[in-house]
Amino acid sequence: RSGGAIHRLPYQPFGASGGVRAGGCVGDPGGHDPSEMYAALAGGARAVKLFPAGAAGIPLLRNVLSLGPFSKAVVLASGGILPEHARDWLDAGAAAVAIGAPLVGSDSKLASPPD
Repeated sequence: RSGGAIHRLPYQPFGASGGVRAGGCVGDPGGHDPSEMYAALAGGARAVKLFPAGAAGIPLLRNVLSLGPFSKAVVLASGGILPEHARDWLDAGAAAVAIGAPLVGSDSKLASPPD
């Protein structure tokens, strides 16, 4: 087997982070507010996805990262981010930015995995 395995979720199912890591995967469960993000990190996630980041906004990311429990958190911004705003999110402290739909548009053949 070659390559890597990444487990991505827009939510945080109870106990998923530990199982994902035990299975040798990288996991980034989602959270939309500090409580959800903390639950993911406390549950063993090495990173947490702020989702949908566009709706949450850059001020939320900055505020969360300024709080003690999150000062060293790895936060991935995903959902509702336009390519021209990616740098703003990185400058605000996001470790990475995911941009999907704005790049592929509404073409379902491009937005959906192949059969």
